[in-house]
Amino acid sequence: MPKFFKKMMKACAFVSGTALAANEAMQLAGITPDDWWTEILKYLVAVPAGMMFACKFAVAGGVEEDAGGRTAGRKESGNTELNEDNF
Repeated sequence: MPKFFKKMMKACAFVSGTALAANEAMQLAGITPDDWWTEILKYLVAVPAGMMFACKFAVAGGVEEDAGGRTAGRKESGNTELNEDNF
């Protein structure tokens, strides 16, 4: 996995994890969160989750890094031809 994707996934996990931890701490303490917190919480969790999915999807698509840090071409997986035998 390229370094950029690793760093992006760590940052996304930090943002969403911090938001979830803060929300859970408020609920356990019995504090009612403000309306603005309730509104932005879904974005603080969903946007980083989407970004992490995109990073994983890009890597699963065949973007690889060799030992020198250069990206290799896409990997072929399965049948690439569409004909009657593949259905």
